[in-house]
Amino acid sequence: MQRSRPRTPSLLRRAAATLAALAALCAGLAGVGPAPSAAAATSGAAASRDNPGYWLVAADGGVYAFGAGKYGQARGTALTRPVVGAAATPDGGGYWLVASDGGIFTYGDARYLGSTGAITLNKPIVDMAPTPDGGGYWMVASDGGIFAFGAAPYLGSTGSAPGPSPIVAIAATAHGSAYPPGAVGSDYSWPQCASNGWSAGYPPAGRPVSVVGVDNGSSPYARTDPSTRFNPCFTDEATNAGTNLTVYVNVDQDQPSNPEAVSGPKGPCATTDLVCTGYNWGWNNVNASVSFVRSTKFTPTLWWLDVERPCGSSSPLWMCGTDGQASNAAVIQGAVDALHAAGLVAGIYSTSYQWPLITGGSSGNDTVTYPGLPIWIAWAPGSSTQDTQQYWASLCTNASYAFAGGTPYLIQWIPGNGTYKTPTDPFDADYACPDE
Repeated sequence: MQRSRPRTPSLLRRAAATLAALAALCAGLAGVGPAPSAAAATSGAAASRDNPGYWLVAADGGVYAFGAGKYGQARGTALTRPVVGAAATPDGGGYWLVASDGGIFTYGDARYLGSTGAITLNKPIVDMAPTPDGGGYWMVASDGGIFAFGAAPYLGSTGSAPGPSPIVAIAATAHGSAYPPGAVGSDYSWPQCASNGWSAGYPPAGRPVSVVGVDNGSSPYARTDPSTRFNPCFTDEATNAGTNLTVYVNVDQDQPSNPEAVSGPKGPCATTDLVCTGYNWGWNNVNASVSFVRSTKFTPTLWWLDVERPCGSSSPLWMCGTDGQASNAAVIQGAVDALHAAGLVAGIYSTSYQWPLITGGSSGNDTVTYPGLPIWIAWAPGSSTQDTQQYWASLCTNASYAFAGGTPYLIQWIPGNGTYKTPTDPFDADYACPDE
């Protein structure tokens, strides 16, 4: 990642179901809305993948099969709310029905993986979609709030910022991720601005893996100045990334006396309470970055937190000692929570060496973990003979490179000891890990 010295930045397979559900809840979803109108709830349809047919589903849970087997129906069941959607399993051997309160009904080989039937929602559920392998599913509410279950990752929502019209449906991608598995791309930020003397332009537009830095690479001491806080080329670089835009945010050590550390969700804090000020610092800095990106009207699908350069490195960005590590961990927790509260997907960029030294522990011994959270493995080793997709894919499953209990989504590497960075393509290279 770009920081205060010109070095290029370094980036979802599956978040654990518990994290996904928590993130969706943090997006502001709470409260069952009124039952949908008869017109909106009259029927839903689900297609069979292997059989040339489909099912129609009525609001009372009745199922009508056309060219496909009928595995059961909810008609005759005392429904709390009407059925509003349906989805087929990947092999067409079953289907799910979903009611407007998020209650799930399973038939055939469809598995029950959880529901919102016992949760009070802000707005009613209007549709559902399964993951490509059927190991999870998403539900969407009319305000765009997302609930994820099973292996379905939480990828963000509009629950905290609904649009002018209600959401009426959800459709899943073929691979269920922000990046196509096995795709290769680049990360870039403020050092690639022409104003900084950069003359090589940007990577090819629309690369399937495109990660753009939000911040201006400044140290935390300078972050309160809005004129220098953010990447001056963000809009141009985000436009270059196109619909594949994902972003990263710099996170650094607490500044206990800074107003952004003293006040916040954990404040007011005493300047000596480094856990309290650390959490506020992480929360407020990320919220500022989110506000900046939203002001540009871009909607990244994934937000990475750049966590690197521990105490003892040549240019450290994090506190030392046990108390310092506790504060560092609180900064990161505040940043993760801020992204989830904004309805966004959080991931962490670091290495298995740096992460425990920053958050507490020793090399290879993580004491602060985020099970299932997307991770971007930085600075993976490469050589002229190893730079192949097969080699990069092996790094995704090599436990010695993982950290924080997360799930590898991206591998960043400097192939051939930097030979990848040629005059025609002088950018960090990033590889999207295959599906598990």
